[in-house]
Amino acid sequence: MPGNPQPLYGSVPFVQGLSIDKSQAVTWINSAHTWVEIDDHTYAGDQGKFVSFVSETGALEFFVFASTTSDSSGFNRVKKVQTDLATVSGFAPMPMIQTLGFHFCKWADVSAEWMIERNYNFTHYGFPVDVLWMDIEWAEKDSDPQGYEYFIFNPQNFTSPQISKMNDAIAESNRRITVIVDPHIKAVASYYVWEDGIELEDLPEPTGNYTNVFVRDDHTNDVFFGDCWPGNSSWIDFLNENA
Repeated sequence: MPGNPQPLYGSVPFVQGLSIDKSQAVTWINSAHTWVEIDDHTYAGDQGKFVSFVSETGALEFFVFASTTSDSSGFNRVKKVQTDLATVSGFAPMPMIQTLGFHFCKWADVSAEWMIERNYNFTHYGFPVDVLWMDIEWAEKDSDPQGYEYFIFNPQNFTSPQISKMNDAIAESNRRITVIVDPHIKAVASYYVWEDGIELEDLPEPTGNYTNVFVRDDHTNDVFFGDCWPGNSSWIDFLNENA
């Protein structure tokens, strides 16, 4: 938001300007840590905005769009620029219907019983909620601050009977439930997701491109390791379909 110094959790750096008879925009292509500043600016006596992009690293890559289209069909200059953007970024698919409803998400310690209670309270007090979210604490194995193992519920707070009870309660309330999964994978042999990835990388050719199941260090070509919520972690290479 203009004038707000707080960073967005995730964002698409796309800025579009609009005047009486034209529209112009720029989208910034860089996956590194990026800052976008929008400030008031005066040039040759005209009031406007000054936009600056700063990325920590990576190639200088951006796209500029402009249009003066305005016709009776309603496909005006703004829509033309948005369409041009979609040819670069891809057209957004129709969203699942529940994504258009009311959502509840809270970063906090969570359990199946906690979710059941929240679900009941939203119904009891008449709050309109369509989707309940759980942040990554659902996967905090044995409540260890570095125990996050996604795709596995914390066995202390989510026993099989409790999970069934939770799912039934939320379904009976005609709501959906979503769990957050982060892209980093705890790098420890006892965690089946990381172990399966390493085993895939050891498959012989010509089984396909399984070499880069995990992102690799650019200098050593070894699996890249970094520190994140689970501690020592690796990142799945989402540009590899086999990964």
